[in-house]
Amino acid sequence: MSRHLILTLILLGISILLFALSYGKYQLRIETVKEENLIDVTITDVDCYVTKSFSSLSFKHNGTGHRVNMAHNRCGQYKKGEQIKVYYNPQSDWWLLPDDGREEEELMGVYGSILMFIVVLIYMFRMIYLKKYSTKQKNRR
Repeated sequence: MSRHLILTLILLGISILLFALSYGKYQLRIETVKEENLIDVTITDVDCYVTKSFSSLSFKHNGTGHRVNMAHNRCGQYKKGEQIKVYYNPQSDWWLLPDDGREEEELMGVYGSILMFIVVLIYMFRMIYLKKYSTKQKNRR
């Protein structure tokens, strides 16, 4: 098996793994919102500079600290000590802000992994076709 084919198979595996992770996270978001299990919490800290792409806020519920992520541009909406509602999924112990601005990012992960899979698959089929074509040409000589 050629080096290129092995690399292509590894990239296909990575794209499948990325798809599974991003789709799973997106499905968890949908289930959490669908359950409508909104809980009142008080913000204990707002961190607007976790990274350039997202921020987070911390809160306590039943004496335990939790953290939820949000899009960086949503950070100014929340203040320390403010009472807010967050979604809670008890099956996965996952917390989610109702309007965190990250749904599009999760969808982009799903779409990006599908695109990566298609591109790598096309490259693999092209490589196999060219190898068969060159083998046929050598056999004719």
